[in-house]
Amino acid sequence: MESSSLAAKTNFSECKQTTVIDDLLEALLVNKRRIYKNINPITSNGHGRSAEAKHVLTYILTAALGVHRFPWARDLIPDRQHFQPYSHAELRSAIDDARRIYEFGQAEMLQISPTMLVRRGLRAPESSVAATLLEHCAEKGRVRLPLQTITFFNHVCSAFSGEIELQLDVPVQWVWASIYTLKDLELPGSDEEVFIVCPEIDGCVDVPKSAFVHHAQVDFIEVTGQKAAYEECLARLFSAPFRLMPTLQYVPGPMESHARRLDKWIGRRAKVKIGVR
Repeated sequence: MESSSLAAKTNFSECKQTTVIDDLLEALLVNKRRIYKNINPITSNGHGRSAEAKHVLTYILTAALGVHRFPWARDLIPDRQHFQPYSHAELRSAIDDARRIYEFGQAEMLQISPTMLVRRGLRAPESSVAATLLEHCAEKGRVRLPLQTITFFNHVCSAFSGEIELQLDVPVQWVWASIYTLKDLELPGSDEEVFIVCPEIDGCVDVPKSAFVHHAQVDFIEVTGQKAAYEECLARLFSAPFRLMPTLQYVPGPMESHARRLDKWIGRRAKVKIGVR
């Protein structure tokens, strides 16, 4: 363990750092060791919704931190093919190391502050979703904003480039790891990587309108009415079809439906035999 070498002025730079031990977790995150040569890490080009690193790392981190979402509020539905190259033992080892890193970082960061101000630039479709929600769904100066389960923010430096800048004061418990606590996240450039795992079960956070700064023109999503706007916006970011007020409805299975038809047929035959009309 060692102290961060960052020059950025923040109290979090006083935190000590650890490193990733597990090789699979390291490959999904930065892949400098090149033990898993075919993995495109999430800090490179592996952050897209269909990318292997995004799928596998989302599973590992949510399993490690005990984060769960409603089925209709998941931004990713794990693709089985992304997991086929890895054994149960490899995944379990990565989960255990992810939990260790989180617990280490929490112990360090909570000595500094219970919260951290983070910034992120929103690009389409996230920027369009944010703009549309602000236009149609803001109440009392606040809006419910959907967040990806795992995503990167900055802390001191400006937000990543985007049409809209989002600033959030998040609980430190949301930070799986940061450049201040995980040496592997010291990457070229000026970004101070803060890896957020959103624990909200519906995938949304309550954000004041003042948290958004517009830097460029944004294309709005065409909607009619507040409820339609909310459902349409979340459907753009969540993989499962979203409904504002989901309801459970029992649907008979094929064998049960067949049994009901057979029962009706037997009943009709019985009536014919005894002369019932």
